Amino acid sequence: MDREELFLKYMDQIYRMAFFMLLNTHDAEDAVQETYVRMLVKKPKFADKEHGKAWL
Repeated sequence: MDREELFLKYMDQIYRMAFFMLLNTHDAEDAVQETYVRMLVKKPKFADKEHGKAWL
C-alpha cells in the first residue's frame, strides 16, 4: 500500500481525531490537509500498515 492509499484509508479517522482535539470544522480540515502535505514532503518509508497508521 503506498502513502496516498494509506492516507485515504485513514483520512476520516484523522479528521475525527482533529475535530475532537480542535472542536472546529475548519481547523480540523486544515489539520488533515497539513498532515497530507507533510507526508508528501517528507516521503516517509513505512515498514508496514501499522507503522504508516502510527505516523499519520
